[in-house]
Amino acid sequence: MRKGLNLGFSTLLALALVILTCIPAFTQTITGSITGLVTDPTGAVVAGAKVTATNVDTGVATPTLTNPSGIYSLRFLQIGQYKISVESASFSPQSTSVFTLEVDQEARVNVAMKVGSANSNVIVTEH
Repeated sequence: MRKGLNLGFSTLLALALVILTCIPAFTQTITGSITGLVTDPTGAVVAGAKVTATNVDTGVATPTLTNPSGIYSLRFLQIGQYKISVESASFSPQSTSVFTLEVDQEARVNVAMKVGSANSNVIVTEH
């Protein structure tokens, strides 16, 4: 007489299904990404602009540059509250308002640059 575990085919099949249904839980992403287009006042693309996504809760800044088509992409960012800032020669620095980046989201944030010196800063105050 054999001693040990004797599992039937249906038991093995059920066990395999349980294991397979658990795999997606381990592969889920807990990050998001931000992409967008940087343009000048005429709508032309701005290549080589420095784009920085800052997580306003943690202070972590993630920089990148726009490609020759004016597109930037920041992937695998921690979820949270972000703002985007963009700098490029001959343009005033621009920044967006704060927005929420959620799990597995690809936020699209386009930025239109304004003509000005790279050394000038725009300060907005409320009255």
